Amino acid sequence: MMIPIPDGSQRELGIPTVLDRLIQQALLQVLQPRIDPGFSEHSHGFGPGRRAHDAVKAARAYVQSGKRGVVSERHLGTPQGGPLSPSLANVLLDEVDKALEARGYSFARYADDCNVCVGGITAAYCPTAC
Repeated sequence: MMIPIPDGSQRELGIPTVLDRLIQQALLQVLQPRIDPGFSEHSHGFGPGRRAHDAVKAARAYVQSGKRGVVSERHLGTPQGGPLSPSLANVLLDEVDKALEARGYSFARYADDCNVCVGGITAAYCPTAC
C-alpha cells in the first residue's frame, strides 16, 4: 500500500499479516535489548527511552547555539508498518550516526529522518563550507 508524503510523492506502507506481526514482535523483544544500547545518543526514534520530543529538543538546542542551517536528508527507508521496521531503520542508520559523530556534526535523527544542523544557509547547501 502506498501513502502520500509531504513532498507529493508516495511511500510504501507495509501492513504485515497477523502471523508476520507476531514473528516481528518476537524478534524485536529478543533483538532490541541487545542492539539498542549501542545506538547513537543522537538517535531518538523508537527505542526504550527515545522520543520524538527529544529529537525536537536537540534540534532546538543546536539552533539556539548558533546553528542556523539544516541539511535534511530524506531518502527511501525501510517499509513502515511492522513492529520491527523502526529498529531496522536504527540498525541501518547507526553507521551513519557514528560517522556524523566522528566528524563532529550536530544532528538529531528520529527513525529514518535526520537533520544535520550547520552554521548557516551556505553550509547547508555546500558541505565543503562547513
